[in-house]
Amino acid sequence: TRLVDTDDGGRVLSLRMEQAGRVFFVVPDTLDNVQVEARIDPSQFVGDVLLLHHVQNAQTYDYLALRGNTMQIGRVQDGTSTVLDEAPLELEAAGWITVRATGDGEHFRGYVDDQMMVHGHTEPLPPGRAGMGVNGQGPVLIQRLQARRITP
Repeated sequence: TRLVDTDDGGRVLSLRMEQAGRVFFVVPDTLDNVQVEARIDPSQFVGDVLLLHHVQNAQTYDYLALRGNTMQIGRVQDGTSTVLDEAPLELEAAGWITVRATGDGEHFRGYVDDQMMVHGHTEPLPPGRAGMGVNGQGPVLIQRLQARRITP
């Protein structure tokens, strides 16, 4: 992980997985109704990029995932993943996108550049932490990552 200068994003964080692996990081705040938003360039990354919310521990959390040509919203509970909704995802070969996940009450939504792509429903988890995860190899450039409480 290091800061790099880019032609189109300014100075950004490069999260680089030299070998295939999984990394999650979360903010210390506990949030209930939440929005997690990231401005990223995942074009050189091979694997999954996730926005996380309602994180209880490494085995129980809600997620919005970019998985190749698919966006999924779902939950991992006690290590078992359930997909609530998925949609085809057509991203440019390279470039910055804004990805946003919201979880308020029983409603879970995922957006790319302000367009809702996925929407699912399930019982809410208790308030938890929010953040980002990667599972794969290569760099993900991160220009901005924020999590905040929202009013449903």
